[in-house]
Amino acid sequence: MAGKPAVFENLKFAIWTFDFVSSTYYTTFMRIYTFRAVIEPDDAKHYHGFVPLLKGVHTQGETIREVKQNLREAIRCHLQGLLKDHESMPQEEETFESIYSFSEKDLVVSTR
Repeated sequence: MAGKPAVFENLKFAIWTFDFVSSTYYTTFMRIYTFRAVIEPDDAKHYHGFVPLLKGVHTQGETIREVKQNLREAIRCHLQGLLKDHESMPQEEETFESIYSFSEKDLVVSTR
């Protein structure tokens, strides 16, 4: 191909289409939105999933797979609502995530 597509902020996917009638390439850019989701045990038989950036997007299910499917649907519906209401799409910015582990020894309080 003659050249690469221009780089646009928040555009992460380009589709190149060839029109055989006019012998012309068309480029269509699509935005890719990525959201962090958390899935955790809710009780002995269920899981709870939520998206911290999208307030109100919570779901549950009996398996992690079910929660992931439910989250995908809930996120899609939430984003469609934002688009319908002409609201801006939230994006993760400078998010840092860390997991800390402690042993029982780390938690012993000295009595001295």
